[in-house]
Amino acid sequence: MTGSLQPRVLMVLTREIPARPNSGRERTLSSIRRALAAHHELREVVVDSVAQHPSASRALGVLGRLLRGLLSFRPCPLQVAIFHNPAGLRRILTEIDDYRPDAMYFDGVRTMDFLLKVRDLHPRLRLLCDFDDLMSLRFEMLLERRLPISLGY
Repeated sequence: MTGSLQPRVLMVLTREIPARPNSGRERTLSSIRRALAAHHELREVVVDSVAQHPSASRALGVLGRLLRGLLSFRPCPLQVAIFHNPAGLRRILTEIDDYRPDAMYFDGVRTMDFLLKVRDLHPRLRLLCDFDDLMSLRFEMLLERRLPISLGY
């Protein structure tokens, strides 16, 4: 733990959490933020997707990430590739150096590449990733109803 009275937590998010959340995920993130803030000093870093800020270099980065996954026989989920963002990673690493968190919270599978890089560079840092616990239920419902699988962005 750092010199503060409360442990420091750095949240890595893929969306801003609005003051008045509307969707289920926004409400969930808002609840997680409140729970963490009640007992921890808290900071947030929001990383964006190629869809939010498109550019040719970002699109090439996404394609490169997907291709690397295929060539290594470790396919990259589309949601991870869409959030491939070297500038976002630099912001996260800078925030770690400046803030010195005791733990980090990563918002879902979309942040997996960031989590793995942080784990490699800061192996003693406590990391938590919130995977969608309803994914299996959703796929089961799609299969039962013979509906197509959504790419889920």
